[in-house]
Amino acid sequence: MLPLEFFKLQAKHLHRDLKTRTSPSTDLGMFYGDFYYDYDPMFFNVKLLMWDMGLSEEPGNLFSLMKCQHIIAQLVGFSSWNDLIHAPNKELELRKLIFENQNKINPQEWRIYILDVMSALEEQGVHIFSTDNEKELYERTLSEYDPSDLFHRGGYLLDKTLSEDVV
Repeated sequence: MLPLEFFKLQAKHLHRDLKTRTSPSTDLGMFYGDFYYDYDPMFFNVKLLMWDMGLSEEPGNLFSLMKCQHIIAQLVGFSSWNDLIHAPNKELELRKLIFENQNKINPQEWRIYILDVMSALEEQGVHIFSTDNEKELYERTLSEYDPSDLFHRGGYLLDKTLSEDVV
């Protein structure tokens, strides 16, 4: 699947998950402002995503597909959906790889790491760091991933390997 089609599908998945909103929640473990609902998502940890991105739940209003596209774009490091759809294909391929592996390497932490790498290179007089360089570094880091690492971050994707019987 082409990266742009992949991101369109992810936006549709998020939109579908947000439509599963049910009655106001009785779970006091997390609170998102004045309103808090339960969800029955299939693809995303909706509550965590809403908490981390500071999204508000308004009674009677659901997020539009357009808003979901914007959220997906932000999750992969673009400021808007428009920036995502106009990005070069190599960049989209890298962002797709990052999105698919967010349960292994947190995308926000990766962006901070890359900024640090670029800063260190610039201090050494190297002013070129391409998408290809970042992809190579990401793939190497991914190959060294250790699921037993205590600092493993779950990401926003639901673990599809869990059975429905697991609480």
